[in-house]
Amino acid sequence: MPRVVWDHVSDKKTKVILPPEEAHRGLPIEPWNGLDMASTGIRILTPSLFKLQHVTHLYLNQNSLQYIPPEIAAMESLQILDLSNNLIQELPVEIGKLRKLKELLLFHNKLRSIPFEVGSLFQLYTLGLHGNPLEQPLATYMSDGTEHVMTYLLDNAPIAEQPPEREWQRPNMADLGRLRGEEPNMSVFCYNVLCDKYATRQLYAYCPSWALDWDYRKQQILKEISQRDADLIMLQEVETREFYGYFQPELHQRGYEGVFRAKSRARNMGDQDRKSVDGCAIFFKCSKFEMMHDYLIEFERLATQIGSGAPDILNRVMPKDNIACGVVLEMKPDRQQVFVTNAHLTWDPAFKDVKVIQSVMLLHEVEKVIAEHKKEGTKPAVIVGGDFNSTPDSGVLEFMTRSKISQQHPDLIGRDYKKFAENTGLAHKLNLRSCYNKEMPYTNYTHDFTGIIDYIFYSADTVVPSVVLGPADPATMGSFDGCPNPHFPSDHFSIAAQLSLATRD
Repeated sequence: MPRVVWDHVSDKKTKVILPPEEAHRGLPIEPWNGLDMASTGIRILTPSLFKLQHVTHLYLNQNSLQYIPPEIAAMESLQILDLSNNLIQELPVEIGKLRKLKELLLFHNKLRSIPFEVGSLFQLYTLGLHGNPLEQPLATYMSDGTEHVMTYLLDNAPIAEQPPEREWQRPNMADLGRLRGEEPNMSVFCYNVLCDKYATRQLYAYCPSWALDWDYRKQQILKEISQRDADLIMLQEVETREFYGYFQPELHQRGYEGVFRAKSRARNMGDQDRKSVDGCAIFFKCSKFEMMHDYLIEFERLATQIGSGAPDILNRVMPKDNIACGVVLEMKPDRQQVFVTNAHLTWDPAFKDVKVIQSVMLLHEVEKVIAEHKKEGTKPAVIVGGDFNSTPDSGVLEFMTRSKISQQHPDLIGRDYKKFAENTGLAHKLNLRSCYNKEMPYTNYTHDFTGIIDYIFYSADTVVPSVVLGPADPATMGSFDGCPNPHFPSDHFSIAAQLSLATRD
């Protein structure tokens, strides 16, 4: 049963709702999280109420409220707000800041409209509007249910101001003293563009439907690619049809040639189904490079080849059909060799071990390509980029940047990769480093996850990053619930670096 206390907000006796487990006799009483002020004759909400920022359930129904102060936005923990059976004629736009709301009950008031900002409440599953003299078209949308109302409101909500341009900045590393010359020799751009079939309302309910639509997003993506004007472009989650029907022709007009490889599942599909399979693409400026060779790395196929007698390779690594693609380029006019690889590792956090093994396979295959195509007596530049779905403290990053990983690493503990380690080895000789060193707070930004999972690695004995593309404006990002949104067309941010050849040691 609710506990009755004297409430200093309205000078009425009020029910304070306790979590169910705390209502049992004999258990200590924890801070309450609900406030029931229904049917208490309240006409005005005093500022004292808005200081209760821990309250998750607030019942103000069956009162005589005509006005809801905008200060209610301070109650940021609210999940249920019941304002039914009052005399409210309008809501403050600030109510759209209560992003944790799941139920907003407004039955039987005097509302003719509600602010478009309510559409920002992307976790709301009940919006009670019946019994209000709503105007069109809201009245029609109401008859179709909460989801239709919320979509209408979100799609017509004011668009946040265009954020400031991201700025280039010097990376935080000691290699800058090894730059050869003043001007960078090449620039690299890396971007997971968010495949259309993955961009669903279920995952990105905070994004207006028009901004989630691929026709809108692909134009924004191309705009950013063009703005960066990089010599090398690495894209992930590119649908097969979009590579051949959009990105390749558009970038060809801008002086690029490209290669594309779809995920391994495409091999077993018919022509029509294959078009929707996503993969990785690399574009390079024809004025800057000449392509000598291209290659595909299929983790599924590699696992099949080496999986005999290794159950975790067969049961955990082989079912993942992620791929990487690469090109061997020669830079004009000095014929400097550049080996570029674009990878997309498996996403599932429950498969950290698989990500490590995929990264091991990746670099072993890159080393094989270098051994086959490297010019004798030369030192090629190596660039490995992509979406590694791994944070900086992961086994993947340890292996990529420290050139080896122990079988006792936490990401591998409990898995049997002993035979794989004996046959293949958990080390490489590429001397890779990340272009970024804490310059980006995150490369993936959604409501459920914010972190760094995209990288550009370079061979430290050959090239040095002179500048990297910095983060989006923090103040602006604070106004978004996540990406994609009208200003950022993917759930990832692009990363980019300008690289210079290093001085000879």
